[in-house]
Amino acid sequence: SQQGLDLARKRGDKQSECACLSNLGIAYRNLRQHDKAIKYSQQGLDLARKRGDKQSECACLSNLGIAYRNLRQYDKTIEYFKQGLDLARKLGDKQREGICLGNLGAAYHNLGEFDKTIECYQQGLDIAKEIDDLQSECICLSNLGIAYRNLQQHDKTIEYSQQGLSLARELNDKQREGICLGNLGAAYRNLRQYDKAIDYFKQGLGLARELNDKQREGVYLGNLGAAYHSLGEFDKTIEYFQQGLNIAKEIGDRLSEGLWLDNLGKIYIKQGKHDLALTHLLKSWEIRIEIKDPKLKETEENINKLKGSLSDPKFKELFEKIKKGDAEEETQEDSGGSM
Repeated sequence: SQQGLDLARKRGDKQSECACLSNLGIAYRNLRQHDKAIKYSQQGLDLARKRGDKQSECACLSNLGIAYRNLRQYDKTIEYFKQGLDLARKLGDKQREGICLGNLGAAYHNLGEFDKTIECYQQGLDIAKEIDDLQSECICLSNLGIAYRNLQQHDKTIEYSQQGLSLARELNDKQREGICLGNLGAAYRNLRQYDKAIDYFKQGLGLARELNDKQREGVYLGNLGAAYHSLGEFDKTIEYFQQGLNIAKEIGDRLSEGLWLDNLGKIYIKQGKHDLALTHLLKSWEIRIEIKDPKLKETEENINKLKGSLSDPKFKELFEKIKKGDAEEETQEDSGGSM
């Protein structure tokens, strides 16, 4: 705390001062006050180096790397994580070396440098196995699955994600289990093995519901809908997209709500259900204008596509019918609310 820091400085207790600076850096980082996190971590780093306190130096380098990562200043992030990695290796601290490699891999991932990402995660995996750290091994395997997925190397994605899934289940790590299930589903979908993709996405959906993770539940519903869409099973696609829409409304996720409505509109166009298509597309259009969604153009293109498939009078008639229906709905809601 700030009081602890003031007290340590008053007493001239440099060790406690260093610890307080490091802890304040972490506290402000967790509060997402990145400038203050950097200020205290930098002071802690300078003091640790003056005192030759290598452990505190390592901790402050890590804090600085994470703070700059949160600010998306990835060059500085990499610089601090590399310094932390070098120091961990000099100290022979395998645990910290593995953490630094994971952080460095994540920074390269944010820059889209997936080959360097894989190099870091693979080294981290080797260390985790060497020191028999099963939790870190599981994290490295799932991260490698994600990195290979981004490189479209589906066989490797499956290899690492399957290993990660087995270990996550052994450790009862539900979060990593979910990540690995998502990786496997995506890999098999990209290989056009839709039955396997659906199997993994359904397992992931079940897990998300078990954990009451609405955000992840929505992701799996979208993946399932897309997989059934690829199989031409539009009724099932609609079923999953509609569930996703309901969740978005429930959690107040307007961005996802606009996306689900747009997706449903496109499916209804394919089915020739013009009234349902336009109803959903207009709702998506209104939301996307409201939240300034850059994907507004996509909804406008879909509305124009529907318009192009109908005669002008037919489209106008449909548009007026839907607008009239919305107005009647609002009137009923108003009268209901005044009772």
